[in-house]
Amino acid sequence: MDIPALSVISGKGGVGKTLVSSSIVLALAARGKRVGVVDADYSNPNLHRFLNVKGDVDFTADRRMIPVRHGNISLFTIESIADDRGIGMRGEDYANITRDVLEFTDWNSDILVVDMPAAVGDEWRTVLSVMDNYYLGSIIVVQPSHIETAERVIRLHAVNGVPIIGIVENMVGFTCPKSGETYEIFGPSSSDELSQKYGIPVLAKIPVMLEVQDMMHNGGPIALPDTVMRPVIDAIAAAQPRKLGFLEEMRRKVKEYSLNKITQVLVSSLKIMNTSLNIKVMREQYSVAEGATAAIMLLNDDGEPLTGSGGAPLMYNFRVTGDKVVLVEKPKEVDTLLMIKVRAMAAALLGEKKLPDGTRVPYTMLDAFLNNDARLAGAGSFVHGLRFYKYLFESARIEISKQIRPLLEAFL
Repeated sequence: MDIPALSVISGKGGVGKTLVSSSIVLALAARGKRVGVVDADYSNPNLHRFLNVKGDVDFTADRRMIPVRHGNISLFTIESIADDRGIGMRGEDYANITRDVLEFTDWNSDILVVDMPAAVGDEWRTVLSVMDNYYLGSIIVVQPSHIETAERVIRLHAVNGVPIIGIVENMVGFTCPKSGETYEIFGPSSSDELSQKYGIPVLAKIPVMLEVQDMMHNGGPIALPDTVMRPVIDAIAAAQPRKLGFLEEMRRKVKEYSLNKITQVLVSSLKIMNTSLNIKVMREQYSVAEGATAAIMLLNDDGEPLTGSGGAPLMYNFRVTGDKVVLVEKPKEVDTLLMIKVRAMAAALLGEKKLPDGTRVPYTMLDAFLNNDARLAGAGSFVHGLRFYKYLFESARIEISKQIRPLLEAFL
């Protein structure tokens, strides 16, 4: 993909994200931009109604999809395929659709706008991976009463080094057309607080507007006034595509991994744990049975197992015995399996993650799980295993990072 792209994202549904997406698309088109649009909210596709763009996709002779065209707008919506049927696919399927739509569509556009589903998941990661060299940034849509959900989205951008163009706060007060009184229906505006805390500009504060309801009843298109949208569009116009290094840098690092270094890190970490942790207390607190065996499978940054000699997955087994954690070669069974990316493991042990631009952000084992850098397997092991590994690695982090920091830095 060689089209500058942006995403419109919110931490939860019902905050007016589609209204903002529609307004951005229509404002860009009005300025003469050819705008490609992906409604990636596949479970609840409604952007086509806001844009009042109808039709069906077509295909070129070389099997590239032609999106629905309307003036300067080229739109893909799952509605073109699913009609009015309910949609309940897996996240992996949504991600595959997003990749296909981005890569195999004849967009013929100057800019691409992706209306994301609420929160961030597989679709968002797919957009970042495909648009790695051309991503302008994200527009974060917030609502006064749900500011904490926006903070989670902002922190996720920060931990991955993904740019944010700005914040748009919706439903900021309602002015009664008869009395002229203004009411904070959803609470006082809180976007300035977010802006100060994270250094992100507030581009617009949108009041509750009865005109939007009128436009919806009239069948659209639905767009906020230019006086509201002008700062948003100006910020988009000023944004420059930024090479995230999102995958390329990771893949380069993976090639530099050596089996000896990885083994050295793990063995050294276990030795430090044995001297700095109270294994007995850990066993009692987390109900770890004597002889319980856990395994760590190391992954590359694409989430695929690293392989050792003979092509077997690179896996380390360790057993809790008495007051020690010991490595074992071939256990009869494994109680819980931690699959974790090598860079994530090193970052969690250090307590910080290095971004492609060199900045560092706080990072823990919990962040690895919540950011899809680690996952667990084993019957009934998720919550229990998460707590166990979190304690195991993080309680000894200070000593680990103090003693083997140069080894860990090699993976960052």
